[in-house]
Amino acid sequence: MEFIWLIAATAVFVATIVQTVTGAGLGIMAGPILLLAMGATEAIPVAVVLNLTLSLILLPGELRELPVKALGTLCLGAVVGLPVGLWALSLASLPTLKLLAAVTVTAGGLQMFLAARSVRPTRPSSTLPLFGAVSGAMTSALAIPGPVALWG
Repeated sequence: MEFIWLIAATAVFVATIVQTVTGAGLGIMAGPILLLAMGATEAIPVAVVLNLTLSLILLPGELRELPVKALGTLCLGAVVGLPVGLWALSLASLPTLKLLAAVTVTAGGLQMFLAARSVRPTRPSSTLPLFGAVSGAMTSALAIPGPVALWG
């Protein structure tokens, strides 16, 4: 039982470093490990608080590079998606949450790999509210909002 906590603490530490350096990774890396260590009802709120705390710590250094309009659109969509994710979390079983986390982590890793090789659009997509809503739902259901927001 103690070994899983050592793994979880190490995952959170490494994920925090990755998030600080790359801008993504805390939810993707720490979320699934926390799910294994704690179970869904405890792990998701802990992961959300960790993500929010780290984001607030990093925000002052990132303010000058924020695409304010795109971020605002994503945030509005996320506000709509948060209750949907909470509802899904209350209905889903732990194996289903683990499967969703695995799919999200895999898709996020693939997205990061492909993003390094592609040209990024200069204008925000008109589908940002939809991506924001799905990202909000992923935040409250799995504490892994990053991949969906980046796809937008």
